[in-house]
Amino acid sequence: MRSATKVTAEVLSSGSKNLKLVARAGTGVDNIDVNAATNMGILVMNAVGSNTISAAELTCAMISSLARHLPQVYLKHNFHT
Repeated sequence: MRSATKVTAEVLSSGSKNLKLVARAGTGVDNIDVNAATNMGILVMNAVGSNTISAAELTCAMISSLARHLPQVYLKHNFHT
């Protein structure tokens, strides 16, 4: 799940009776009510660093895009009057 998604006790209790795990790709579980999940027997985990390579790849692509002036080319060809 994303960090913007709040997993409250209400969300956990309204889920499937077969819910066993709530996982988050990224650091921290501050958006999950861990106490409520524990009381319901639901595991809570996160995958720290799981998107590190993707973030680095995006950064390299953006640097390359800026070096080749791609944003300016896009604006010139699509919004020039």
